[in-house]
Amino acid sequence: MEEGAENIAAHYKHLLRSMFARHPHSQYIILVEDDMLFSQDFLTFFAQLAIVMDKDPSVWCISTWNDNGIASHAHDPRVLYRTDFFVGLGWLMPRRLWDEVKDRYLCHKLK
Repeated sequence: MEEGAENIAAHYKHLLRSMFARHPHSQYIILVEDDMLFSQDFLTFFAQLAIVMDKDPSVWCISTWNDNGIASHAHDPRVLYRTDFFVGLGWLMPRRLWDEVKDRYLCHKLK
């Protein structure tokens, strides 16, 4: 793994571990970039789609960011797309996924 990617992974690992430990009752965590602007339906979007994630364990996260969300690509605001591409700009992650993967990645900089 490249050093830059390893540093980012170590940062996320520390953040996720700390937040789930600090909030043991929480079933989800929402992570956002520090310069992200929020729409009025930001939390509602996650609340509605957490149900989908609970029913389908192959959904690992819900993201509010879409690189293709421009007028020429987004024809229907009611349509959601599933992708295997991960963007770390604004996303909801379930505790069940963290519990599953937290010990798999052995980051050399953070154990």
